[in-house]
Amino acid sequence: ISFFRFDCFLGCSFLHLCSRPLRRARGRAMRTYPRRKKSRAVTLSSECEAMCPGTSPSRQRPKPGSASSAPLEKSPQTSVLASFAGLPDYLRPGLGVVFVGINPGFLSAHRGHHYAGPGNHFWPCLSSCGLVPEPLTYKDDVRIMDFNIGLTNIVARWSPGSEDLTAAELREGATQLRQKLEMFRPRVVCFNGKGIFEAFLGQRIQKLGHQPVSLWHHCTPCPSAPASGPSRVSVLLEGRPCQSPACESTALFVIPSTSGRVSAYQKKDKMQMFKNLAEVVARSLNH
Repeated sequence: ISFFRFDCFLGCSFLHLCSRPLRRARGRAMRTYPRRKKSRAVTLSSECEAMCPGTSPSRQRPKPGSASSAPLEKSPQTSVLASFAGLPDYLRPGLGVVFVGINPGFLSAHRGHHYAGPGNHFWPCLSSCGLVPEPLTYKDDVRIMDFNIGLTNIVARWSPGSEDLTAAELREGATQLRQKLEMFRPRVVCFNGKGIFEAFLGQRIQKLGHQPVSLWHHCTPCPSAPASGPSRVSVLLEGRPCQSPACESTALFVIPSTSGRVSAYQKKDKMQMFKNLAEVVARSLNH
């Protein structure tokens, strides 16, 4: 009996020592961490299995021929973009300034308005530069001509990015844009992006802002008009082609693209370019 009591005493002492936290050499007790709880995913999986037998949120490859492996039907949104023919041009003769964009993006094509992307700086810069008397948004493009401003694009079709456009599309768009400018003859044309103006001009430029060349519209008849060759009523020149007051010119202005993807120019830089544009428009209207 004494031996049995001594054995029980040793066993209890051993268990007591094992239950105490271990101590380091400096006498600090080692931190004990609680056991990890089961992840929520396991609980959700069991709940889903209980509510809908045979289903589980785990990723499983659909079997060939099953309903889940069938291709998705086209949404109404995709159908609208598939039939998209371009945004409307807001043009009429004698506008103070016409803004020329590259082509509609996804949101502009889906919403049917110019510069409709939330990250585009066009409407905030236009509202604060002095060209319009009130703040405007993309929904106000339908009444933009009330402020003596026009809108158009060099390419009509939409694309996720301007890099998706081909050189042939840009050349064709430049030809159509020149025809529009010859027909409506605005006082100033503002190209929303350096690449748009280079496609229109056919060569690279060194700086943004007011360009040294202007688009001159010949009078009829005009002594400086070419006597032979393709008939063209507008030419790009740095000086006045003739002294006739019937010869009108369109000033050309280039701003950095107002797209939010353009990180080389911040919003404040673009806003300053818009203010410079407003000064050029004011001078051309008072001339």
